[in-house]
Amino acid sequence: MVDLKSLHRFTFTVDPVADVPDDHFDAKTKIIRSALVGAAHPDNVISCEIRHDGEYQQRRPDKSVTTQWLLPKVSTRDAKTTPLLPPEEGFGDDPPLTAPTSLAFWGRGVGGSWQVTIPQQQFDTGLNLNGLTRIQVWIGYQFLHD
Repeated sequence: MVDLKSLHRFTFTVDPVADVPDDHFDAKTKIIRSALVGAAHPDNVISCEIRHDGEYQQRRPDKSVTTQWLLPKVSTRDAKTTPLLPPEEGFGDDPPLTAPTSLAFWGRGVGGSWQVTIPQQQFDTGLNLNGLTRIQVWIGYQFLHD
């Protein structure tokens, strides 16, 4: 949280072995939800940029990890100021056919380095992070299993 408050960004890593259940193979990103719990903005929603670096990782059925080296991708997503709560804010049904055009890294491996950045414009329009108590980033993915 310190990085988000001071630098307006934070990074995190998804490990395709440690962070994805053992029986989920070829996990590919399909949707992202986020919340900056306790932050305040006049719109009650904060526009953030979510970036996945160019190293897209996924675990294969034989337990090996494959990496696709592609260009980093960024999607602008809204973050709530209140907690994400399942199931009403879960990931829902299969994504619509337009999903590949709505999320820059749709269909790419979930593993790798991610970054969330808050553009300066959000602070210029009243964003206040003083009350920030928790950061939530939910990555919905599709997968194969045995």
